Order: sequence, then structure tokens, then C-alpha cells
Amino acid sequence: MQHSARRQHSALLHIRDCRFNIRFLIDTGADVSILPATASQRNLPPRLHLYAAKGTKIPVYMRHTMEVNLYLQRSFEWTFCRELSHAILGADF
Repeated sequence: MQHSARRQHSALLHIRDCRFNIRFLIDTGADVSILPATASQRNLPPRLHLYAAKGTKIPVYMRHTMEVNLYLQRSFEWTFCRELSHAILGADF
């Protein structure tokens, strides 16, 4: 098998929302669940800050409630923080 044809494996666990096609990292070490901020939201001043494990400040632009469908028997309505990173399902979910 050629290197380019090999599939890259990751120790990270992801799940995809089938309604909005958002790929969430499952991170039980994260206190809150995150959605990336839109470009227009990034132009607003942050409403609050989260802190990374290293103590780095993470700006949060708003909170957003949406219905998440993870291919389970039901959908979940959840409130996410909007910040700059990837979509994350945290311990609060």
C-alpha cells in the first residue's frame, strides 16, 4: 500500500451532527461545549473568557442554543459557547 493511500488514524474521538453537518470533538476534559464563532461574531468584543489548561485566555463571543442530532434516538437542545476553536462536546454535554 502506498503512503498516500494509507488512512490516517487518530486517538481523538469525533461525532458528526447530521442536521448541520458539524464535526464535534468529544472532550470530557473540557468544562463547556464550544461552537466556532462566525467571522461577524469575531468582530464583536468578547463577552467573557474561558481559560485553557495552560491558563491561556480564550475569548467567548456569545452563547448559542441549537438542536444537535448525533444519530441517536433523539435530538438534544444544547447551549454552546462561541469562540475561535473547533466544535467541542465537553463534559457539560
